Amino acid sequence: MMESNNASIFGIESTAERVVWACYCTFVLISSIVGNAIILVASIRHNALRLNHFLVTLMEQIAVCDLITSLVYALPMAVSLVANKWVLGDALSYIAVYLQYIFYPAGVLFVAGLTTSKVFILWWPASTMVFLKKSKIYIVGAIWTISLYFPVAFLVVDKDNIYFDYKIYSPLYNITDKPWDKLKPAGLTILSIVPNLLVIVSTAATLGMIVKSRNVSKKSGGSVRWQGVTAVLLTAIVFCVSTLPYTAYTLIISPFVEENPPGILKIHYKRYSAFLSLFNLMANSYIYTYTIASYRAFLRSRIRLMLLCLFPDRRVTYSSSRRQGGIGLTSYAVGNDLKTTRESSRAPRAENCDF
Repeated sequence: MMESNNASIFGIESTAERVVWACYCTFVLISSIVGNAIILVASIRHNALRLNHFLVTLMEQIAVCDLITSLVYALPMAVSLVANKWVLGDALSYIAVYLQYIFYPAGVLFVAGLTTSKVFILWWPASTMVFLKKSKIYIVGAIWTISLYFPVAFLVVDKDNIYFDYKIYSPLYNITDKPWDKLKPAGLTILSIVPNLLVIVSTAATLGMIVKSRNVSKKSGGSVRWQGVTAVLLTAIVFCVSTLPYTAYTLIISPFVEENPPGILKIHYKRYSAFLSLFNLMANSYIYTYTIASYRAFLRSRIRLMLLCLFPDRRVTYSSSRRQGGIGLTSYAVGNDLKTTRESSRAPRAENCDF
């Protein structure tokens, strides 16, 4: 039976508040599963992310990390909030904890790689793209290997030291044994401090380059292609806003703030910052829809096909509404539209690529 901290001290007494947070976790879960699945299908099968190849690869990896993290973090959290305890069994608690400590750090590293590589592409486009094309598989493999740090350390130190934390209604590993005095700082430095600093610095550098590019563009009368830069920039900003508060708790508040009895920092700050970090799991699909034209075109084509299948007798009506600024559906047969969409989706990714 998995141990837990004191529910009367650390838990949420109000049923209404637990239900609200459970609904929020459920919304994050559904949005993350649907949004990240669409990103993967759109990118892998239909080449719908017309950006630099390396950036698209990292976006796909981030989608995988967010999808799995939502299943092993947001889903158990929602169930536990409703039940006001852990009810999913010991086996699922082990699966949830070990996968959380693999896919969440991997997502952080991939976001850091996304923002940092974008800066280098903007600074030295030719040489950077040649290097990334040759080393892409090695970089991705290295990130996944580094992300195994904590699960491997768990197995070496004590694979069973797991407890249910009522502060955030999720199982966690209890990193308190003597070997963690050296293992924990090294892991946090590699998987949290360094990548978060890279995200912050590269985001600031990108913002500075955007301002400079706009000024140069205005003076020269030219234009700047924004969608790749905007997609990466918004991804970084949402990541920082949603995850840095919980990172601050892990790095600063948890080890250095001693409260007896526990107060607002140890309970409420950790809980609310953990719930806020869930937002990052579902945000990227909305960001790509807003910033990447090829991804929006893919979504429109899927919606158009779905509506044609659901309302086959109203094709002419939807087609005429397009001329009036409405939804806009073609009056061609469904089979032809499917064929056209498939043919367009097979176009090379380099076409209309925004670096």
